[in-house]
Amino acid sequence: MRIDLKLLKKVDRVLVASVAVIVLAIAGTVWTTLDLGARRDALAEHERELVQKELDAGAVVLPTEEERRAWASQQNLLASRLLPDAEVTQFFSEISRLSRVYRLQDFDIDSEEQVVGEVQRPRPGDELLDQVGIRRYLVFTITFGGGYSNIAQFVQAVGALPRLTEFVSVDFRRSVPEIRVSMVFRVYKAEDVA
Repeated sequence: MRIDLKLLKKVDRVLVASVAVIVLAIAGTVWTTLDLGARRDALAEHERELVQKELDAGAVVLPTEEERRAWASQQNLLASRLLPDAEVTQFFSEISRLSRVYRLQDFDIDSEEQVVGEVQRPRPGDELLDQVGIRRYLVFTITFGGGYSNIAQFVQAVGALPRLTEFVSVDFRRSVPEIRVSMVFRVYKAEDVA
């Protein structure tokens, strides 16, 4: 049923308009109340999250000045043990010199640079290297022959070099009159400072 406002008296028109305004006001009030309720709930949730974050932050123990100095010292020690690009040739020379000192025979050395995380399958520990800022390393493969004593002294001398070295594998093969050795180790490299 359609109401034609022209047929209504002026008082009736005012009454219809007033009822329409009241209905719209009630609808607006209901909508505002519902919207305010939702906002109040969201605000309460944010407040709970804020209180939890404040509690979590309060539980954090900041490092003492002594701990910070110890960490800085460890970081400096690590940085001093990483092999700079400028010293790679010198490192090769030192390894070759040690092979002569310990009278190793048929000494052969080869290296390949690797970037942490760029190999097909990351090695266990790559994430730790990344955390301390080590991004590259050289993989050395050395083959040689010698006696047990000379080989042991050579391996010990390589491990004692001032560079961060990780032995990956050492393979011994008995032959006459010496033992043949194939050894793989990593030397971690310093990042170039631009």
